[in-house]
Formats: sequence, C-alpha cells, structure tokens
Amino acid sequence: MFSLTDLGISVTTEVEKVNTRNGAFSFWSNYLGIGQSKILKTILDNPGIDLDELGNQSGYTNGGGTFGNYIRELKRLELITITDKIAKPNNVFFQLVNA
Repeated sequence: MFSLTDLGISVTTEVEKVNTRNGAFSFWSNYLGIGQSKILKTILDNPGIDLDELGNQSGYTNGGGTFGNYIRELKRLELITITDKIAKPNNVFFQLVNA
C-alpha cells in the first residue's frame, strides 16, 4: 500500500485517488508514450500473455528494438513483470489501484 507522507501532502495542492484499474491505467498513460501505453493496456487486458502474442496484439514485433525498449521501460517502472516470456501486470500496479 502506498500513501503520502506529511511532507508530500504539504507540497502538493491536489492528490487524485486512483482506485480502479482503468483509473490507474489512465494515470500511467499520461506519463507513458503511446507505444508503452498500448503494451501496458494489452497486458492489463490479457494478464499472463506470451511475449509473441503481446507483440502481435499491440502491433510490435517481439525481439524488435522498439518493443524491447518499451518492455524495459515498463519493467523499470515496475508496472509489469516478465517471467519465462510471459508478461503480467506487476503487483505494484494493483497496489496503486487498491490504495
């Protein structure tokens, strides 16, 4: 669970609570590029998707440079995990939804 510290509250003017999957996706898509958002949405709609199928459904080629860059960035942000070529939303993402 994530929460703002007293210092964080003191320096922000407004905090939008994100409590749905679509709300969390909308929040993150404002910070991600179009391609990263498309890949994240595909993973959210198909948890446990194979990387080849993820590429097909999102319009990219698994193994391509752009696809790999987008996947690395989503992993760096801890929004997704990849295990044995299977992509899943990270638990951190859903903690944001349930916060």
